[in-house]
Amino acid sequence: MTEYLTPEPPSSRGLPPLLPGKAFGTGSHGTTRMCMEMIKTYLKAGDSFLDVGTGTGILMVVAANRGASRVAGFDRLPFAAAAARDNLLRNGIDADRFAVFAAADAGVLRNRFDVVAVNILPEIIIGFLPGLADVIRPGGMLLCSGMIRGNTHRVRAQMRRCGFMPVRDCHRGVWVGVAARFSPPVDPLNRIDEPGRPLK
Repeated sequence: MTEYLTPEPPSSRGLPPLLPGKAFGTGSHGTTRMCMEMIKTYLKAGDSFLDVGTGTGILMVVAANRGASRVAGFDRLPFAAAAARDNLLRNGIDADRFAVFAAADAGVLRNRFDVVAVNILPEIIIGFLPGLADVIRPGGMLLCSGMIRGNTHRVRAQMRRCGFMPVRDCHRGVWVGVAARFSPPVDPLNRIDEPGRPLK
């Protein structure tokens, strides 16, 4: 299913107040706007939310304001992680509802999330996807943005290899976003990789 998003006039955007510093993501870029729209579509009140490559933290702010029970994000740039923390607090998000990490990948996380957003270049999305399968709950939604028309096929192929089934495309100008549901293979034997610990 393909959805075409019409740009909103500036007066109706309702963007949260941010101090971006050197971090990316003020809400004005088409890829960020697509992620925000997909969050509004797929995030339910009480869901947990993860932002991969969080930048200013704008997507965490949006998710928290939409009723996420907890939000988390990571960015490889320490100044971006610091900006995200500041912006969450600036927007009235209680510190006990969020966690932000200066980290290069999802290995720093110890929880699974209902909704995961990735607004980065396609090559980076492809590299992140195997690790994201370990931090998203079965049936959870992966929201990817940052692609342009004609370069989504490699991302889609990697999604399927990692257990993510694309369910919707979104378009804003030349930019493309893909929403996918995580459907990991079911192990009928419930094998274990070490005593007492089921395989993920």
